[in-house]
Amino acid sequence: MNRRGFAKLGLGIAGLLGLAYWNRNGLARAALTNLSSGVSAKLAPKAGADICLLTPELTAGPYYITSPQRADITEGRPGLPLKLAIEVVKVSDCTPLDGVSVEIWHCDAAGYYSGYSQATVRAPFDTLVSVIANAKDGHIPPVDSDTFMRGGQVTDASGMVTFQTVFPGWYDPRVTHIHVKISQGDKSFLTTQLYFDDALISDIYAKHPDYAPHGPCPYNLTNDSVLRELADQTAVVLDATRSENLIEASVRFGIA
Repeated sequence: MNRRGFAKLGLGIAGLLGLAYWNRNGLARAALTNLSSGVSAKLAPKAGADICLLTPELTAGPYYITSPQRADITEGRPGLPLKLAIEVVKVSDCTPLDGVSVEIWHCDAAGYYSGYSQATVRAPFDTLVSVIANAKDGHIPPVDSDTFMRGGQVTDASGMVTFQTVFPGWYDPRVTHIHVKISQGDKSFLTTQLYFDDALISDIYAKHPDYAPHGPCPYNLTNDSVLRELADQTAVVLDATRSENLIEASVRFGIA
């Protein structure tokens, strides 16, 4: 090939690379949504159920910040109200655990986590690059002091806490989820995530005015990347009940 041919080839490759970079987030989303998690997640036991299952560990993700102690974590932000009751029991005999800390955190209806107002939420390639570049010990340092959709409580004698929040929104590259951390002092018992039925997610995102402008979530229980960490048939999906203006759900966490 002569010099002119090499120049044309070089320009062609540069053009393709430029096009790929320009569409990097669309290409990343297409790749991620076409990967199977290989898991069929099932409903987690409700609080007060007659079964005790060991709740699996799942990543805390890059956006963990120690939560303020409170039951209402909405701080007046928009979204479909969600009442979430959490029961913590010892898995060996279903004994309620009194005095343990339960923290939850999740994104708001638009897909943003408090503390990270500058994060990209609809750009999976850019998000993954940012996490890789900025995470320290698995977490990214917060960039602001906001605390919406974060809260912690201490279980009572029946092992219970109840939070008032809103149904989470979605962001690339994850399906809708809620993070949970259970600890006591310096001892961590469990870090995990809770999920929702795909049909419920789709209906809320299509019809509710606080979610519809952000479009449908392209991720689901069959292609979510974090669910690949679990064994098949793992019980991590909330058995939620919906009325016109409220979602209610409860879950029993079994810890060793």
